[in-house]
Amino acid sequence: MGSASLVMEKGSRNKPLTKSQKEQNKAMSQESWVVEQIFGALARWFHGQVIRFKGLEKVHHQHVLESMAYH
Repeated sequence: MGSASLVMEKGSRNKPLTKSQKEQNKAMSQESWVVEQIFGALARWFHGQVIRFKGLEKVHHQHVLESMAYH
């Protein structure tokens, strides 16, 4: 593990990405799409972007129940 940055690199007009940066971006994107699919499905099916309760504990329980229903 470790504390490596999980933010993809971005090139600019006069400073394009190097080959190793492009390879790192591709490796990160191959892993991140799986997680983003799950969050997108929760948002579509269970209106996951809407919080229905007040309080961190109640909101946490809402997300746990939604993820259990997903699986």
